[in-house]
Amino acid sequence: MLPHVAASAKAILAFQTADLIDRALAGPLPRLTPETKIAKKEIEKDYAAVRKSGFATCWNEMELGMGAIAVPIELFTRVIIYSVRTAGLVDRLTRRPLAQSLKVLHSAIGPLSKALSGRQGTPATSPQKRSAIQVRSP
Repeated sequence: MLPHVAASAKAILAFQTADLIDRALAGPLPRLTPETKIAKKEIEKDYAAVRKSGFATCWNEMELGMGAIAVPIELFTRVIIYSVRTAGLVDRLTRRPLAQSLKVLHSAIGPLSKALSGRQGTPATSPQKRSAIQVRSP
């Protein structure tokens, strides 16, 4: 999972320590398409946007015509090491409003958090679940 293009990686890395992010972005990052961001500052801006909105996207960054939307899964311990995503052709993913896709992904967070945490009780939720979802189009 490439740290600068994969929506699922962005959804996880955005909530990690600065040291871990620095290590993930330390090596040369491949430019897979003209849309791929390889400058550390640009990627860090993406991570900041993920922290603010609570979701990550990848539109034509890994492969032209392909996209993904991901949300982080916060465990009971308040750490984020997993995400859940949907991926496919950009043309198909954008037929559905982004808010609708996010609603489906958010509905999976609770059961996944509970299962991944191995605990009973009320599962954690998205760290930044918003009532007004900010939409970032491709």
